[in-house]
Parts: sequence; C-alpha cells; structure tokens
Amino acid sequence: MIGIDQAFPSAYIEKLIVPDGLELTSPDKRDWFINPMGIKENVPVWIPFVSVLPAILVYLLLFMETSICE
Repeated sequence: MIGIDQAFPSAYIEKLIVPDGLELTSPDKRDWFINPMGIKENVPVWIPFVSVLPAILVYLLLFMETSICE
C-alpha cells in the first residue's frame, strides 16, 4: 500500500487516523479504573459466581470455532 501511495499520489487511499495519546472519553463521569462491583450502586455478591457458567460456555464456543476454522 505504501508503494501504491508513493507511486500514484493522485490515488485516494484512506489512512488510519491515530491519536497522539490516550485520554478518557468522559473524565467527569469515570476514572481510568472502573470498579467491577458497580459505579453508582453495588452489584450483588452472587453475580460474579453465576457469571462463571456463561463465561465457560463462551470460551468453549470460541475454542470450537477457532479449531473448526483452522
């Protein structure tokens, strides 16, 4: 792509715009660290334990997908 861009300067090639640094999208709403137990109200303690089963199922689905697509 760089060769085409240099050889044909009149050709339009869309380039990725990369910012100079990292910054928060809303610094007045949140900090760099987002509390996993909730920002405005606490998450019940049982939710992390119940979410283990769907996480395992998603892991197995992605593992099987990558194995089949190889």
